[in-house]
Amino acid sequence: MSLLKRLTPPGGTPPPTPPPFPPRPGTPLGAIGARPNQRVVWEFTPLVDTIVYFDLAGILEEVYALAELPMPKTPPPAPVRDEPSPFNVPPGRPNLPSSRPSPFKPLPPPPPSPAHIFAATIEENVAAEEALREKLDAAWGDSPFTGASLVYGWRPEVKAALVARFQAIEQPPVIWRATDPLLVLNVLSRARTHVLLGNAPPALERGFLDRTLYADDQRIIALAQASGIVEIPLLDPPVMEELTDAEE
Repeated sequence: MSLLKRLTPPGGTPPPTPPPFPPRPGTPLGAIGARPNQRVVWEFTPLVDTIVYFDLAGILEEVYALAELPMPKTPPPAPVRDEPSPFNVPPGRPNLPSSRPSPFKPLPPPPPSPAHIFAATIEENVAAEEALREKLDAAWGDSPFTGASLVYGWRPEVKAALVARFQAIEQPPVIWRATDPLLVLNVLSRARTHVLLGNAPPALERGFLDRTLYADDQRIIALAQASGIVEIPLLDPPVMEELTDAEE
């Protein structure tokens, strides 16, 4: 007996075709993975108009003075060769001249950041590190901050969102930078990822100090205002040619 005869009922009529599967419900708009190669656009929207950020770039002298360490001298940049680098010849094979030299030039490694150098200096001086930890604990214990607060890493998207916000409310696009070395070091060393913990011990490793964090928590802003802040413009001032064109 053939397969067709076995699947056909005794009346000779083939079974009806099953109905098609119902269409799958669509993925909500903006969900990740809705379609392959789909672009998802995120937008940063600040909730408040007051931002304070923390980094070591602008207060290096105060930080070294707090740690009672001398400021290191900036090493000279590594020389860069202008000529193309030769091909690497395996050992035992003569280095024959080539009519097509390699177009690639050796790039010098990027210089370490000032925060990276400070963290490395602290790691090599155990006595200075312990003394700095005691100063940080004493200052943090006297502050009224308790609990936890959200902090965020500085990104170009944040700057663009803040500039758009300030332009919308017709205010100058400026933010504040904390200048107290004790507060800056406490925030950088006690923040774990995106959370500043009031009871976290200070971590003086390079991964913690070599970053820029900003906060919009009113408690952190009040601490920065009480200890010292400076205004930092988010936009570069216009050049003289632009000012002349605007006047004309």
